[in-house]
Amino acid sequence: MAPKLPSIQPGANGGLSRSESAPRVGPRYKLKVPDFRRGDISESVSRIGQLSSTIAGPGGGNKSSTRALTQSSSMPELRMPLRPSDAAKRSSFAQPLPWEREEAKAPSAAWSEAPPDTGYPAASSSEMPARRVEITVDIPRPPPFKEVVEEPKYLKDPEVAHYNFRNQPLETFDDVNDWETRSPQEWMALVNEDTRRPQACVVHYKNDKWTMLPCWVLEYDERTKRYTVEMEDAQRKQVKRLSLRFNAEDPERFAKRVEVCKATKTHCELQEAFIDYIEFKDDSLVTPMARSQKENFIRSCLERCSLEEPTSHSSTIRELVREAGESYVLAMKQCIVEAELVIGYSTKEAELDESNMFASVMRKFLPKPCPFSGLVDHAEAEDQVWQLINTVVDMPLMSHSTFAITSQVWRRYFSEIAIHELVDTTRVGGAEMQKKLNKKGQGSNSVIFVLNDFRQHQHDHRERTASILKRGWRDYIIAEVLDKMSDEHNFFTSDGEHYLKSPLHALLRKLDLILNSQMRWVTSESMDSWGGFMTSFLPNESVQQPPPLMYIDLIAEDGQIYLDPEPEEYLQSYERMLRESIDSVLTVPAMEAELMPFLNIDTRAVFTPLLYERSAGEFDQVLYAPLETAVQTTKEVIVETLIGPQKVLAEYRKYTYLLTEKVTEFDPTDIEGCRERIEAYRRAKYEVELLSASIVDFPLFRIRCGAMMEQLSQCAEKLAQECLRQVSECIEHRANKILEEWEVCATYISAPPENEHAMAELRDYVEGVQKKVVKPLMERTREVHQQMEMVEMFSHDVGAEVVENSFLSFEYPLRIQMVVMESDKALEKEKLAFMEQLAREIEQYTAEFTKWEAELEWVKGLDSYSMAGTVAQRIQNLQDSLMEATDRVASFSSREKLFQIDQQDYSNLEILQEEYKPYYTLWTMAIEYAGNEEEWLT
Repeated sequence: MAPKLPSIQPGANGGLSRSESAPRVGPRYKLKVPDFRRGDISESVSRIGQLSSTIAGPGGGNKSSTRALTQSSSMPELRMPLRPSDAAKRSSFAQPLPWEREEAKAPSAAWSEAPPDTGYPAASSSEMPARRVEITVDIPRPPPFKEVVEEPKYLKDPEVAHYNFRNQPLETFDDVNDWETRSPQEWMALVNEDTRRPQACVVHYKNDKWTMLPCWVLEYDERTKRYTVEMEDAQRKQVKRLSLRFNAEDPERFAKRVEVCKATKTHCELQEAFIDYIEFKDDSLVTPMARSQKENFIRSCLERCSLEEPTSHSSTIRELVREAGESYVLAMKQCIVEAELVIGYSTKEAELDESNMFASVMRKFLPKPCPFSGLVDHAEAEDQVWQLINTVVDMPLMSHSTFAITSQVWRRYFSEIAIHELVDTTRVGGAEMQKKLNKKGQGSNSVIFVLNDFRQHQHDHRERTASILKRGWRDYIIAEVLDKMSDEHNFFTSDGEHYLKSPLHALLRKLDLILNSQMRWVTSESMDSWGGFMTSFLPNESVQQPPPLMYIDLIAEDGQIYLDPEPEEYLQSYERMLRESIDSVLTVPAMEAELMPFLNIDTRAVFTPLLYERSAGEFDQVLYAPLETAVQTTKEVIVETLIGPQKVLAEYRKYTYLLTEKVTEFDPTDIEGCRERIEAYRRAKYEVELLSASIVDFPLFRIRCGAMMEQLSQCAEKLAQECLRQVSECIEHRANKILEEWEVCATYISAPPENEHAMAELRDYVEGVQKKVVKPLMERTREVHQQMEMVEMFSHDVGAEVVENSFLSFEYPLRIQMVVMESDKALEKEKLAFMEQLAREIEQYTAEFTKWEAELEWVKGLDSYSMAGTVAQRIQNLQDSLMEATDRVASFSSREKLFQIDQQDYSNLEILQEEYKPYYTLWTMAIEYAGNEEEWLT
């Protein structure tokens, strides 16, 4: 379970300075940064800033420098990386290390190591150089850092750590200026004086332990900063300074030097571990910095900086806000850690558990003891009271004329200016017009605007208000200043330097500041008034709501229903209106440039409520809290009050299909389907008319639904009428078609047949006419009458002719029956005539067949090729007659079958044809040869 975050109280200064925004390790840069104050996090951020103070270096507090752990991309001088060695050498404790404040004590046996016995006498103090520095040291026992950093999951890897003190060599923490008595060249000159015996002792690993062994110092490498030494066993190696103790230096001093470096490194490692422990805390434990706090931060920044061109610093401001947010999160995490590790946190009895691994670095965060009797020293007064009174009396801004002008400015403001607003909330053009209407008994709340009219109304109101501010207020004050002060001051001077030092400059500056404050109030109160005006439209049972302000219509476009204007257009229009209202303030210039015409003072607005940020070639307005609050309030009210109109819109959108639907895939013969579809359209029409009133009032909006209601009703009725029209056309077409078929049937039955086959077909037709014609036509006629009934149910007229034709169909069954009876009698007579005709044709066929047999016998008797040309025509005529006889025999057989008489055998025709076939083929070839013989032979 996450620890409960402590309450944060403002710091003593009411905020925090830039240097206190984050824990720092490294050099302290002197930056000219505005004093951004954040009262809600100042104490905690400033306390975490003390974290950097607790990293110590050998150089002492007077040489300490700090650097923010969180890199500042907005400050170029902080972007360059700092080497860990520099950080360690330049760092310092906020509270001095023990050896900086106490007398020397014997080093702890567990922590300091006695110089090894090298077998050579140590150099006496008399042999040391005269510039030796005496330091008394009480070396503290280092905390068990290895137990802290061996496996903790919060400790960062050395590769990504802030400074990675763990992997730094011991020399990184050595301060040569405080401990070294000679330069490397001087040490080499000293050891080269006597090379007969070892000149120093070097740290060497021997017999499973580190020990100090005698050695000769051969040379010093300036590039690697190492000494080359040779031990008694002739082994050579290069060592650093802290691994080499010259015989000429004090062994105790060298041991202290080494131990101080070890203690410093250990403390730096512990400090880094504590920072990692703070940063390891989950960000979700910290509530993000509120937007309003960021806005206050920026506003405070700009007010304290007094930047002449804020637009050129927008990126820097944005970066500082980001850094402030990061510092805020880090400060909150430290509060969480302090609540975990400090006993009695946030109380004056707060204390640390000494067994806590971070106790040494957290001691600075404990509350300071109260001074005796709660008294503190204070500075002596610079002036006496009577001196201050005389100084104030002699000030030009306290003169009678100045007071008179100032009083007049304030009276004018409260009597005539404060009643005006940049945005009209009265609907009639201001408070004065509203009072006049109230006296006449005419209310102003009855005015409801269309959006375009509302824009124009507000534009006209802004123009009037700006004119009043410029002419009725500013120009009046200029006239008063010239009238009352032209005798005392020269307004036509051209000496700018003298003017800046004169009381007149201070006076005009004061008046401009007064006008600035008044304009600021007008602007702020206008925005507040508009916000309250918009808020009055929110549903509230305890307060009577004003009538709607805006008209909103329902329109149809591209087959869809919309609110006109759309909600987004309202939001944009209102926001643009408010921003244009603020822009109108910029048209009121300050007085100083006009009152001092010969000084060429730049003309500027008396009040500039907005900052401008260049974006995509244009200027965007940003960062004016009253405006942003009014815009946000307006958006919230519009979104809330649009719920009702949007519900009405949703109801009307259920019938959007009426706008685009076409009567397709409509079967007029499907009576039930047609009835359901037409009823659906008529029902939709009635439902639309009952959806709402033609005018519906909601908070802020009056929605006009009449036009859309009428349009949807017309669409529904048009669809229903289209269905009825198609059904009517279907009725007319079917009625006419049925009459036509009745007439065709009657005509066909009554017409005499042309031949035996036509007679047979007619007889078959007559036999099935009731089933195949009369009955289906009657069913279709009844369907037509059902369609007519359905159409008449919806009060639709199909036409008298169509109705008459549909009823004529009922006469035809009887007529068809009578025609059939007459047709039967006529068919019997026709049958007898056709049978007699058949008998005559058969008799003629028999006679011709006898001739064909005689012709065949004649053909058989031909025996001379030379007769081919003579008999050619006779041969072909016989063949044609036999082929024609085939069709005649087939007709005889079919009619005999039709008349149901005995069928004769006509097979002798086939025998005659087969017998004649070879003769026909032979003579055909002979005839062809005879005709082509002469041609072939030539």
